[in-house]
Amino acid sequence: MNDLSSVYGHALLAQLADTRCSRELAFQLRYQVYCKERGFEREGHFPLGLERDEHDDRALHILVRNRSCGAPLGVSRVVLDDPCGQTCLPVETHGCTAVRERLARLRETDNVQVAEISRFAVTRNLGTVMRPQQGVCSAHVSMGVVAMIFAQSWCHDVTHWIGLLGASLPRFLRRLGIICKPIGSVIEYRGKRQPVIADLRDVWQGVARRNPDLIRLAERFAGEGPLPVHQLVASAAMNEQRSAVEARVA
Repeated sequence: MNDLSSVYGHALLAQLADTRCSRELAFQLRYQVYCKERGFEREGHFPLGLERDEHDDRALHILVRNRSCGAPLGVSRVVLDDPCGQTCLPVETHGCTAVRERLARLRETDNVQVAEISRFAVTRNLGTVMRPQQGVCSAHVSMGVVAMIFAQSWCHDVTHWIGLLGASLPRFLRRLGIICKPIGSVIEYRGKRQPVIADLRDVWQGVARRNPDLIRLAERFAGEGPLPVHQLVASAAMNEQRSAVEARVA
């Protein structure tokens, strides 16, 4: 696989979809994937060909595009939690008591910002959009989406991710070094879904060990920030070493 940073320098573009035009591209891709390809949502519910819901107006929308023609290739969204609980996260609407209880405890904790990650999708038509000589595969697109989620989480001081995972996504996340912990039991929502949560301190460490290129891409997307990822990872590593030394001494 080509170098991740190089691919995003010449072939792919990752961005925050913060204009009407870019958001519509994101919703078009969601319609293609979630309605036409997966049958997750009914096509008839979205006559304009834009898959969206009531949570999108307050979400941060991630979009990966073909750098030359602008075609949408990958998408996700980051829904920031209201710490006062006045506006619920999408995951709270599925009747899972364990999720509501976990969120209630987190909302009572200082310096905690939860974000729900959802609507992660990558086109199946990559071969018709990208030229073979560009050497771009679906993993490049997926990792760019994840790097932008990292970047936006960093910029908005997110400390925890929450979401619903189907059968295939956990394997992809584990390969990146992202380990999510289950919350309660599997629920039925358009198929079997597991509510999960991830502490970003653990995520940074896991990804730094398994995929440092992904961390570097996230730093590049985020630009200057209040707490650079490499400092966060280094701090966590130092704490681990200190704990190990203290355990040996004890």
